[in-house]
Order: sequence, then structure tokens, then C-alpha cells
Amino acid sequence: MASITCTRSLRAVRCLPHPRLTRSQSTTPFASLQTSLPARPPQLIHDLASPVPSWKLHRILTGFVPPSWLPPTHSDTPIPTDPTPLPLPPAHHLVYFNPTIPENSLLPDGTDPSQSPGGPFVRRMWAGGDVTWLNRGALDLAANTPAVCVERIKDVAIKGKEGDEKVFVGIERRMGPVAGWEAEQRGDAVAGGWEQCVERRNIVFMRERATEEIEKLRAAVRNGEVVKGKVVKAAHAATISHALTPSPALLFRFSALTFNAHAIHLDPGYCREVEGHRGLLVHGPLALTLVVTMIEARMRETGGTIKSIEYRNLAPLYAGEEMRVCGRDAGNGRWDVWVEGPEGGMSLKGTVMTE
Repeated sequence: MASITCTRSLRAVRCLPHPRLTRSQSTTPFASLQTSLPARPPQLIHDLASPVPSWKLHRILTGFVPPSWLPPTHSDTPIPTDPTPLPLPPAHHLVYFNPTIPENSLLPDGTDPSQSPGGPFVRRMWAGGDVTWLNRGALDLAANTPAVCVERIKDVAIKGKEGDEKVFVGIERRMGPVAGWEAEQRGDAVAGGWEQCVERRNIVFMRERATEEIEKLRAAVRNGEVVKGKVVKAAHAATISHALTPSPALLFRFSALTFNAHAIHLDPGYCREVEGHRGLLVHGPLALTLVVTMIEARMRETGGTIKSIEYRNLAPLYAGEEMRVCGRDAGNGRWDVWVEGPEGGMSLKGTVMTE
């Protein structure tokens, strides 16, 4: 994977307007998180615009998605080295700009401490987010040239009653060529801004499960019982869909490609004994990649371009269980997208805007 360096200090950065999380007027002891977390310094995450991570992402999806969803260049051709401009497919930014935090600096569950509110909120899940592509649906970078992601905590919301709070952390990531960002830092005008992709990630942090709750969940796993949550079904039938069963190997390879050591994707024992899940959880970004890849394939057929996606994760998906990636043309460039779990309920729900 391309080398990445991360620094924590930079001069004031211009921030694009984005929808904010609704702030709860919390009076809990944790209300200060709404100011202390956004006050953390932004991070600069450098990367090289190598075509290799994108090519590897196509390779690990091979066999899980229809061949028509992947471009012909993904196949058994040599790793591309052509130094021409490199338009990364939508969602492929997810395999770039990932901090290479040393293992001894990770939290016990393998996650990034820079985004965490700290104890007692020791569990985290990817709640959703949005992505806007500002350059015709791609990061269009010359191959092997320096690129940068400016990441910051934009806002924080605390929800739930006292003693059962959840902390929602909104993370903004702006990505583009280093030269454009440096020009902005010098005060030079950059027409339209230097960013080619702006992403918001909503991460929810939760308390450790109560002893009684975790024991009940462990017993259910031991007995082969499926603890069913609320099943929310799509309002309309899909016009595009594809079923697949993610394997533990797929989750491992996606974790490796995104430099993600979160134990819920890698350690079945941790999932069962600590989190109370029946198996390895599918990454939120992997589900996002699948729905975007589906719509991208349709855009190749029609000559269209993906402009943005907004989505929410509603329920977990597990390795070894069938999931179905679905889409529906809602007209006027809008696509409704969702992912169904084995019970037919939506695990992810979103809207893709195209042109």
C-alpha cells in the first residue's frame, strides 16, 4: 500500500459547509465533549496517488460482484504504472488516506484514538455519512503524485438518557492534490477550491455493554439463537440488485487495504465475548463501496456521473450471511440505494445523486 504520513498541526484551514449533527442540549457530565472534541487539531494525512490500492480493491471484489460492475482493467493485467491522470472510481478514496497509527498507540479494540471521546465510550460503530465528488465523480490525480486529506472533527452530538448516552462524532475529510492545498495555505486563490472529494463520517461511540446484557447475548450465540432487531424493509422494489455472502477473508483483505485493525472485523472471539455479536461484522465502508460500485456500473452504461451519496447504517451485517445490494432509479438523477440483510431488512439506506 502507498506510504502515508500523518501530522497533527497545520495552519487554519478553509472548511466547506456541511450539514451538522443536531446538537442535543445535554446537561450530562459529557456535554463538554461538544466543544473539546471539535477543538482537537486537524490532521494532515498524506498519500501518493498510486493506482495500486484501487486496483487491489477491484481484485478483492472480484467474485463477489457481477463482472459488469468492475472495469475491464481490473482483471489479470499487470499492476498499472501508466503516469497519465488517474481518475479513481467513486468510493475508492476509502483505500487511500488512512492513518498508519503504530499498534501501541491504538485503542484496545484496534481503533484510532484521535476520533474517540474516551471512557466510558469504548465501543464504536460507523453510523453513516455522506460523500461529495467535486470533479465529475472522481479523484482525478496524476499517478504517483502527492495528495493529501485534511481530517477534522466537525461536530459532536450526545443522545440518549443519562447513563445510556451515545456520542455521535461527525468527521470531515477533504481530499485533493497537495499542490492545491499548499497554494491555499499560502493564501493563493484556488478556483473552485483545491478539494476533489469531501467526505463526512458519522461515528457513534457507546458504553461497554452491561454484564446482564452481554451474558444474555453470549448465551444466544452459544445456543445458535439469532437475536433479531427491528426489521425495516424498503418502501419500493429494487430495479438493480445483487446478492453476495461476504467471507471472513473478504473482511480481512478489506481491513488490510484500509489499514483498519478494528477487532469487530477480524476477531470472532472479540465479537462474541466483548461485543455480543454472533460473528464478524461487515465494515460500513465496505457496504458503502458496494452500493457505489453498483451505481457506478450503471453510470458507465449511460454515460452519467455520480455526484454524491448520503447514507445511514441501520443494522449490522455479518460474514457468512447473505446480503443483497439494491438500487432503484427514482428519477431526476436520484437513485435510492440500500443493502438488505438475510431477513430482508435494510442494513444500509441511502441516496445517490447523479448527472
